[in-house]
Amino acid sequence: MKQTILAATLVLCSSITAFATSPIGVRQADLNEYRFDEAYSLKKENIKRGIVQLDLVNNQVTVTLERAMTCPPRMHCMRMVMAPVVFTAALLDTKIGACNERIYTALTDKTRGDGARVSIEVIDNSKMTCMTFVAVPATEVKVQTLTPRPRELMNHYFSGPALVPGLQ
Repeated sequence: MKQTILAATLVLCSSITAFATSPIGVRQADLNEYRFDEAYSLKKENIKRGIVQLDLVNNQVTVTLERAMTCPPRMHCMRMVMAPVVFTAALLDTKIGACNERIYTALTDKTRGDGARVSIEVIDNSKMTCMTFVAVPATEVKVQTLTPRPRELMNHYFSGPALVPGLQ
């Protein structure tokens, strides 16, 4: 009887340890600040909701911006669902910065096939240890896109609260 209880306790403890040390599959954060490149057609007033998602299982970073329906005053506009703006890139590197911030770097380069180059950098400042004079957002997202024709380089910046475990 004692051996059975001891064996059950060992199995339970090892499974708890394995669960506690296993990586979180998906982390995400809502975005509440949007700064687009001035040449970009989308403006922050046209965004209903933004989200950044880190899929650490499939090594992918996705920034999704849901567009709001805008209709000029006294105009009869059709109600339609606007397609979201999605930036996706393959997660290449994760490193810890000098202030204990975690930096995720993602890149997808399809310029050889007439596609765009998308670079996404997600900075998780939730465990930052350095003192700063200004408030630093818990999550910062920098998106850089390079389109081949016409050749345009655009930089976008988004921020929001801390990354939390998300849905897979």
